[in-house]
Amino acid sequence: MGISIHVDLDEVYDQMDSWDKKEMVSFLRDDGYLTEEKTPINEGVSLQIPLDATFEQEQHLRMISKLGGLFYRMSDEDMEIIRNIVNKY
Repeated sequence: MGISIHVDLDEVYDQMDSWDKKEMVSFLRDDGYLTEEKTPINEGVSLQIPLDATFEQEQHLRMISKLGGLFYRMSDEDMEIIRNIVNKY
């Protein structure tokens, strides 16, 4: 006879204090799930910044690049927000 326990990770995370979260990051890093190396997920999408770009334009392009690199981490709600912003303009 086996025992099955369902744990909702969202609830566990919500109950964690900052010390617990730092410990979890340490565990994930030790297990190889977090690294300081650039990967396609955290490096963003490659882009070319025009030489005559203003500081604000450059910042915008960098944010968009990072957003592109985070695609697989976004929820449906996040995608809907982005769609609404794009459709606004």
